[in-house]
Amino acid sequence: MFGGSKSKAQATIEYVTILILLLVALAPLLYLGYRDLVTKNSAAQAIAVVKQIASTVDQVRAQGQGSRIIMRVQMPENIESAFLNRSEVFIRIYSIDGQLSDISANTNANLTGSLPVVPGVYFINVTMLDNGTVSVAPSS
Repeated sequence: MFGGSKSKAQATIEYVTILILLLVALAPLLYLGYRDLVTKNSAAQAIAVVKQIASTVDQVRAQGQGSRIIMRVQMPENIESAFLNRSEVFIRIYSIDGQLSDISANTNANLTGSLPVVPGVYFINVTMLDNGTVSVAPSS
C-alpha cells in the first residue's frame, strides 16, 4: 500500500531535480540573450535619438532667429556619453562586448549645449540664438 506512494514521491523528486538542472543550464543562455537584446535596442534607440535631434536642429535653423522647438526624446540604456561637437550630435554607447560605439548625425548648424546621459524620457529645448548658433539643452 505504501510502496506506490513512495515511488510516486521519488518520481516527483526526480522530475523536480531535472527541472532545476535544466533551469540552471539555461539561465546563462537566457542572460546572454537578454543582454544582447538590450544592447541592440540601445543602439537602435541611440540612432533614432541622434537623427531626431539633428532633424529638429535643422528645422529650427531653417526657421531663423528666435525659433524654438521643444522635443521629447527617450535616452537609451548603456550610454557612456552624449554630446554636441560643432555641427554633430554624438551618443557613445557600450556594445555587447563592452566596446564603445559612436553614433552621430550631422546638422547644418553650429551647436551649443548639452544632452542627458541617464536613461529616460526628456524634453529638449532646441533654440536658434541671435549669433546663429543652435542651442540644444534639456528643459529644466
